Amino acid sequence: MSLIVEVSGVCKSFGEHSVLAGVDLSIEPGAIVGLVGTNGSGKSTLIKCLLGLQQVDAGHVRLFGEDAWDLSAGAKARLGYVPQQVKLYPWMKAWQAAEYVGAFYEHWDRELVESLFDRWKLRRDAGVSTLSGGEAQKLGLIVALGHRPHLLILDEPAAAMDPSARREFTRTLLESVTPGQTVLFSTHILSDLESVATHVAFLQDGRIGCDLLSAANPRKNGPFKRQSASSPRGTR
Repeated sequence: MSLIVEVSGVCKSFGEHSVLAGVDLSIEPGAIVGLVGTNGSGKSTLIKCLLGLQQVDAGHVRLFGEDAWDLSAGAKARLGYVPQQVKLYPWMKAWQAAEYVGAFYEHWDRELVESLFDRWKLRRDAGVSTLSGGEAQKLGLIVALGHRPHLLILDEPAAAMDPSARREFTRTLLESVTPGQTVLFSTHILSDLESVATHVAFLQDGRIGCDLLSAANPRKNGPFKRQSASSPRGTR
């Protein structure tokens, strides 16, 4: 089975400050991977390297078998990304922003977008500039999910949401992700992993500190079990 994400020996420094010091990570189709680390551990830097937004100093990053720094248009069309701070055109209404993003994709699931607006109780006529941090994050998630990307990358996706909204987000994320779709999301809150992540990677001291772990339904199955990320959802 081809890897969706392949990170090998990745190093990244800013001046004399080393952020990533030999990161190795492999993700196969169908995994929902939680990237866990404290604030400042390098989660966002690693994600930006994955997306080709920052160039690595050493090692390599491949998405869909391509060099992340030189992704083809076809590979980029299979990606969805939500940063920590969502920035959309402030003069637009929420629905206009979604329609604007949708115009760039050949396969835009308008029915899914409509349902997410309703489920997250996000007003279509709300001005983007008037949205709270949590509402802006919801809108960012909606436009990232709208083209049903093969790989969805989320950087602290629920950080600005209250506890109730976080629970609703995790439930909706599970319902929105289709079999074979791959998700990588970063968080520093372990409770975000419950009932969502199939695997967990801990980033510490610039490295993935342990193998990927199975996190499927931890309440039912007990402590996380050591396991590779090669098993898609529904195969255990």
